[in-house]
Amino acid sequence: MLNSWGPRSSYILKWHGDDPCGSKWIGIKCDDSSPQRVTSIELSGLGLSGDIPPDISLLTELRTLDLSYNRLTGSIPTQIGELSHLSKLYLQYNYLNGGIPPEIGNIKNLSYISLNGNSLKGSIPHEIGLLENLFWLDLAKNDLSGGLPYSGDGGSSKNVGLDNLTKANHFHLNNNSFSGPIPEALCHERMSLIHLILDSNLLTGNIPSGLGLCGNLLIMKLNNNQLGGTIPQEISLLTNLTELQLHDNQLVGPLPDLSNFTNLALLDVSNNQLNMEFPLWMNSLRSLTDLDMSSASVSGTISASFFELPFLTAVKLANNEINGTLDLSMDTSQLMLLSMENNKIDSFTTAKYPPSVIRLFGNPVCETSKSTLSGELCQTNSSSSVSTYGQGNCSNTCPSGYQVYPAECSCAIPYEGVLIYRAPSFTQLINQTVLSVLASALAENLSVQRTQVVIKSAEFNAQNQLTVEIAVFPNGAEIRWSRDDFLKMSSILGRDGVAPDGFGPPMFQQSSFDYSVGSDTNGNTLSTVAIIGICIGSAALASIIIGVTCFVCLRKDKKNNKAAELSNPFGAWNTDWRDNDSAPKLKGARYFTFAELKKASNNFSESNEIGSGGYGKVYRGILTDGQQVAIKRAQTNSMQGAPEFKNEIELLSRVHHKNVVGLVGFCCDQGEQMLVYEYMAGGNLRDCLTGRSRIKLDWRRRIMIALGSARGITYLHELVSPPIIHRDIKSTNILLDEKKIAKVADFGLSKIAPEQDSRNQHVSTQVKGTLGYLDPEYYTTQQLTEKSDVYSFGVVLLELLTARTPIEHGKYVVKKVKEAVDKGGISAIRSMLDPRIKEESGIELNSFLHIALSCVEDTASARPSMGEVVKQLEEMVGHDYPESGSSNVDTPPKGVPARHLYGSDSEYMHTSRDSSDPSFPTSNIALSFGSR
Repeated sequence: MLNSWGPRSSYILKWHGDDPCGSKWIGIKCDDSSPQRVTSIELSGLGLSGDIPPDISLLTELRTLDLSYNRLTGSIPTQIGELSHLSKLYLQYNYLNGGIPPEIGNIKNLSYISLNGNSLKGSIPHEIGLLENLFWLDLAKNDLSGGLPYSGDGGSSKNVGLDNLTKANHFHLNNNSFSGPIPEALCHERMSLIHLILDSNLLTGNIPSGLGLCGNLLIMKLNNNQLGGTIPQEISLLTNLTELQLHDNQLVGPLPDLSNFTNLALLDVSNNQLNMEFPLWMNSLRSLTDLDMSSASVSGTISASFFELPFLTAVKLANNEINGTLDLSMDTSQLMLLSMENNKIDSFTTAKYPPSVIRLFGNPVCETSKSTLSGELCQTNSSSSVSTYGQGNCSNTCPSGYQVYPAECSCAIPYEGVLIYRAPSFTQLINQTVLSVLASALAENLSVQRTQVVIKSAEFNAQNQLTVEIAVFPNGAEIRWSRDDFLKMSSILGRDGVAPDGFGPPMFQQSSFDYSVGSDTNGNTLSTVAIIGICIGSAALASIIIGVTCFVCLRKDKKNNKAAELSNPFGAWNTDWRDNDSAPKLKGARYFTFAELKKASNNFSESNEIGSGGYGKVYRGILTDGQQVAIKRAQTNSMQGAPEFKNEIELLSRVHHKNVVGLVGFCCDQGEQMLVYEYMAGGNLRDCLTGRSRIKLDWRRRIMIALGSARGITYLHELVSPPIIHRDIKSTNILLDEKKIAKVADFGLSKIAPEQDSRNQHVSTQVKGTLGYLDPEYYTTQQLTEKSDVYSFGVVLLELLTARTPIEHGKYVVKKVKEAVDKGGISAIRSMLDPRIKEESGIELNSFLHIALSCVEDTASARPSMGEVVKQLEEMVGHDYPESGSSNVDTPPKGVPARHLYGSDSEYMHTSRDSSDPSFPTSNIALSFGSR
């Protein structure tokens, strides 16, 4: 394998010796037999390139093969069918081509197949129907075509197809070119499907009535196909559905009565010809959060009681024939968007909502009630456009091919393109909040700073699509992107796109990029004259540096030393170390002067103070570009030495994950040490659970907070080198952003895992931690390991269940829960549960409790790793609930509304790791550039 992947992969993996089981090769696990046999290859996200060698078939005891999120090319070897013990096959998000080998049907133990995000062609082999143990099938985002195979279609002598996969819970086949009808035989009473995701294909014909036999379905997505005819009445049998998407087809006739869909959270039937009145049964959908019936030929009136649905947040009914009075006076929902443009509403009553929530353009009421309605209510988005790009206070004139980078007032060559979205339901698209959300999402996905992303213009085109022209500038040290960076960004934007809430999936049109600009005419080498000039200039610069260094070292005048310090923030570090590596090696973080942060925090005023601790105080700040930040200012007695502070910011600046609070920059100026982090508007988890925050956490959101924070901790343990032991996991260190996405905070140099013990566990002997969260073994070993973080995380999971603090009235909540469970299982702790989630299903709570209790086992060896916890939570989410995944996106159980959390169906993937930007090189592992 290593030979087929080349020298770069050899450097990344650092496999030494000739025994993969004896010398602990990275990513390789073996059994305990004699001789030992390789049972697991887990090399996700390491930037590996090359082919999958046919010789992999010689690893006949292999159970898990995870090569996901790499740069592997070529085809899947047919010899993979010889891995008879293989259970999990993760090859998603590579550059694999060719077809799916029919030999895959020989692997009878396969339970997971993830081939999504490649360039696979051809049809699904019928032999896949032989995999009677298959639980997860994800072939999304490939170039697959042909019909969906089923038994009896004459396509195979073995008479098998997808309908034979009776244990499968997940069919993720979206974003391909599958054609023909959806087989009537796809569903039957023995099927276990909970996800049927067939959107964005070329499927034709009617929706088969047989789909009503898949009674366990939670999510069904048939949107963006060419389906026609009426929607069959049998769909009303799918009463467990939480998400139903049929939009952008050619469906006619009314929706069947869905009044028994008590768990339905998202319903989207837009862009069809339903020719129906707005149904009264819609008032029965008590879990509904998002409804989209735009451009669906809907008429009639909407009763005021519809807006009493308790979880309703977005209603899109634009471009229909709805008439009468729009009455929101009795509304008790959580409505954030009501899009009613181009209907026949003639009167309007509301007592609650600001004009920004409601859109009434194109209704008679906008003419008849001009004097009483806010102008914003009746604004159109048809001409909405904005140009946000400007040079700001920069007066630069740049040479041809260059543009002014506003954040640095420098000339650079940005990466440019246009994102095209199915328009969100904003009639007043262009407010800075909407654009800021998009720019922040772009920055996060591209793993750059927010200031590097410039939205040059945004407007609606004639097709009512939102077109956003973007420019992504290289950081201040560079004037142009490298070819590799250019290709990486093209892959990220072109393959998956970026879609914040409400924007819909985008298309990306890349602008041409002239590699010759900023280089010589060949684009590869410098001319002899240029080289001579550089050499002469470098020699002169070196002489100047030596002279200045000697001058600084010899001068003892305090005034001059102070001036040197202010002009060079790393000057003090140079004198400490006297080496050529004094300035920190940063990835994305920037240096701030004391004056900048003083201004941003309003002179560190008390009104800006948002927290305090042993390190010092934390202030909310607003930078000159409008970005909100949290400024952590060290008090004198907690300051580190210059080398330690340098090392800390080097570490923090290369930690990039959507579930870890990101470092924006730092300050070491005028005797101060400050760290600048992204601002987390949602506060901390503890405040949300105790009611000190206005944020309400339903069961769905609690599960996603658990999964998100688990992913963040796993990233610190497994994908950062050296690994980071957090050592103070607690609910106050799990912060929520404005979308309630969880991020782990308060980690740094003091938590770096410096050594390994005899069990190959990273350990730390430095004391931190919080009473109630501490690993019981710590009291005897005085050592903290990754398993200590697992224990602390288990306590947080119990907090999510009970909303209690770890110690109440002198008693540990862990002990109380264990005692109760020993007496009578989940029912015995009902009285301890947070009243807000007491009514949830015992099965769902029991699954969550099981994970929590496994984390708080007394001995470290009995606890799972954080990576295993993530998998358990993902499987719980995937098995019992409608969605799994993120960031950036991270899902509701039965009976609890499911917001449409994702802009991309890649978020339904089962992954062993989740890293937003593992692009920095590490001593042991080099990771690929972000997730594509």
